[in-house]
This record gives sequence, structure tokens and C-alpha cells, in this order.
Amino acid sequence: MYNPLSQKLAMITPETLIVGVDVAKQTHYAQMTNFRGEGLHKPFPFQNTISGIGDLVQQIKTVQFKHGLSKVLVAMEPTGHYWLPLACVLKTQGITVVLVNPHHVKKAKELDDNSPTKRDDKDAGVIARLARDGRFYIPHIPAGVIADIRNLVNFRERLNKELQQSEARINTILDLYFPEFQDVFKSVEGKAAMAALDNFPFPADLTEKPVDEVAAVLSQATHNRVGLKHAELLKDKARTSVGVRDGLEGARMELRYQLRRVKEILKECELVEAPPGRTVEGNPLCRVPAHHPGNEHTASGYHSF
Repeated sequence: MYNPLSQKLAMITPETLIVGVDVAKQTHYAQMTNFRGEGLHKPFPFQNTISGIGDLVQQIKTVQFKHGLSKVLVAMEPTGHYWLPLACVLKTQGITVVLVNPHHVKKAKELDDNSPTKRDDKDAGVIARLARDGRFYIPHIPAGVIADIRNLVNFRERLNKELQQSEARINTILDLYFPEFQDVFKSVEGKAAMAALDNFPFPADLTEKPVDEVAAVLSQATHNRVGLKHAELLKDKARTSVGVRDGLEGARMELRYQLRRVKEILKECELVEAPPGRTVEGNPLCRVPAHHPGNEHTASGYHSF
């Protein structure tokens, strides 16, 4: 019968040195125990630097030799993003890295001293004991092109959120000053809508423009797909608009800022989604690097101790 806890416990043998690490931005704390949870070394800090991690590895080797332990398992909390560089360096040293649930660490703090107080050395010991009991999971740390894809996907998601925020703010401004605009253009991302917002975003701007000039702007932006019909409709909506007429200049300044932001985000989205090696809009600097064998991160990419 499949039992993931049993499989994790099978990783903890009398020959296993368990290292609990409380991760921070600059200074980590480590606690070393055996498979019974007995401390083999007093908790100690080490810096999040190559030399600091080298000190940790040297301490691990020293304790291994002293107690005759052949295996090492380093457990840590996934504290923000700070754990990943440490985990990657340890992984290149052939050390197994596992993660424990921060919620479990918080709940297990009181088991030893009946106190929920937080101390770095105490948390390191709690993490080590959770790992001893099999309360951990093995992280998947992507490498090479897979790591690039994960970063690009995460970046694309953040861009999408920023785009939604800017579009929401643009729609809010239009709801106040030209609510009928959205009867003509359903989305502000469209080329015709962007051209209209760039040149005549408010009813007062449209009343000053002849319909032929409005149509020419829309036609040029959409390669003649949108023109006179939308221009006439936009002029009609402007004449009967119920939009606010005061505070236009302040609203115009923010609208221009949000429009610039939308354009920049859309360009970044195009770059993220571009096939490897293709330039975006002819800009040689906006090139997605092609993947070649040998570009993957290997142990040679990290310092060895």
C-alpha cells in the first residue's frame, strides 16, 4: 500500500545527520541532530554567503566524521524566496534538501518548552525534529530551460495583474469623465480605443475635432479596419455625455500615465511570449535567448568547497 509518510521515514536511518535550518535574509541558524532527535552540535549561525554556506558544509562534514554518519538531510522552511539560493548550493554538494511546512513549525514550537516564543536557534531545532518525523516534502528545483520557463510564466502572471490594475484605473477615469466611451469600444486594449484615448479621451476633446479627423486617426491606427462609423458614433456619444466636466487636466495626466503603462506592459507580454531567438518589433535588444545544450545550470556554475 502506498504510504508517502513511510517512504519519508525510510530516508531517516541511524546513519542520517539531520540539519534543521531557520532561513533568513542574511543570517541563517542551523541545528544538527541524529535520527532520535538528539542534538549533536549546539545551534550556530552562518551567513548567506559562499563562505558562510561553506562553513555550514564544513561543520556538517565534521559532525559526520565525529559520529560516523554517512547520510545528510538538510531541512528548512520555505521562507519567502530566501531558501532557494541556499538549497541550490547545497544540492550541488550532493546534500539532500527538504522543506517543512511553516504552519507545522509554528504549531510544534510549544512541544518542548510550552512556549510559542520565536528564536532562530529554537526554530532550527523544531525544523530538524519535524524532518526526523517525516513531516517534510522534497522540493522540485527546476534547472536549465525549465527554470527559465517557470520564471517567464511567473513574470507573465505578474504582468497580467499589473495590466488589469491599469485597465481598471483607465475604466474608472472613463466612468467619471466619459462613461459613453465604453459603448463604442469594449476594451481599452484595442488599437482604435488606444488611439482615441491618446488623441481625444474626453468629450471636450471630441467636440473640437471634425469627424473626418477623428476617423483618420482611428483608420490609421487600425489599418483601415475602423473609421468613419466609429468616429461618428464617438462624436454622438460625446455630445450627449453625462461625464464630469471639472478636474479634466488632472484626470488627463493620470490617464496618459496609465496608457503608457498599458503599452509598456503589452510590449513586455509580447517579449515574454516570443519564440526563442525572435526579436520584438525589430529591436535587437528585445531578444529572447535561444536555448542551447550546455546552457543548463550545472554544479560548475556554483562554488565548491
